[in-house]
Amino acid sequence: MKKLITRIIILTSIFVGYKVQSQSLLFNEQFNYPVGDSINAHGWTCHNGNTFPISIVSGSLSYTGYPASAGNMLFLNTSGEDDNHSFTIQTSGKSIYAACLINVATATTGGDYFMHLKGSTTSTYTGRIYIKKDTIQNKYRIGLLKGSTVASIVYTNTLYDFATTNLLVLKYTLISGVANDNVALFVNPAISGEGVPTLVATDVSSTDLDTNSQAIALRQGGSTTSPTLNVDEIRVANDWNDAIGLPVGIAEAKASKFNVYPNPTKGKFTLAFDKATDVDIKLFTVDGIMILNKTTTKITSEIDISSYGKGMYFITITDKNTLKTTTEKLIIE
Repeated sequence: MKKLITRIIILTSIFVGYKVQSQSLLFNEQFNYPVGDSINAHGWTCHNGNTFPISIVSGSLSYTGYPASAGNMLFLNTSGEDDNHSFTIQTSGKSIYAACLINVATATTGGDYFMHLKGSTTSTYTGRIYIKKDTIQNKYRIGLLKGSTVASIVYTNTLYDFATTNLLVLKYTLISGVANDNVALFVNPAISGEGVPTLVATDVSSTDLDTNSQAIALRQGGSTTSPTLNVDEIRVANDWNDAIGLPVGIAEAKASKFNVYPNPTKGKFTLAFDKATDVDIKLFTVDGIMILNKTTTKITSEIDISSYGKGMYFITITDKNTLKTTTEKLIIE
């Protein structure tokens, strides 16, 4: 009887923990609809164009560690309508994570975006994700733009193969104030925890996502610039784990907590942990270049990076016992 009660308590704890975690999942689209259906018939809304709707095609995409597909997928062509699906409005102080699987069939050297976040009007597009074919190799790059100034697009150095599935996670952080929200993109990230983004949008002063209406949007652009691709398993959340489908885990519960201060800093800052533990400390530039790598077991650790230039950096802390990695933004001013 004791064993039975113990098992019930354990199972109840796991269920309750999962339920709390899943509350941050704002939207989950598995495209579990009949082949040939327009996604407009299943909760999506057209906001631009009225020909060649986005439709369901047979098959699905998969990525190791990401939630398994439960339906079909969609195909984004060119010169068609653009659709969006709303989710619960998020306000200042929160982040929106939008994850999806893509498999690119074709792209152009001019490049164009296929996915973004949408506000209350057709002019409030932000967090645009681009696909651009390389001019030399038969591969493509992935780009990111917060606003609409094409000259500000940042592209990956990495080239990606056509007809290969990739995992994308767009992160949009809402910050109090005007025209100061941050946008980042993770390409094929480690599933275990949020690390350093692959790309960080540089046009921070572009118009922010409004808080009157928020949606995830898909786009079928012009035939001379836009890519064609399959998209599957869209997950929108305000938490990394829910965006990529991780349940509450033991490593999450045992992750070391820490504070970084002062932040912003003139160059010297302190890491303070909740307990003495064995951790790896790494510091990266916005381009993903590692400029610091050290290990400590101290409860506080003072670091001096005053020799580096002003700007935004990312500090990652990996607990060597749980292998949990946490990332924080660090500003040198």
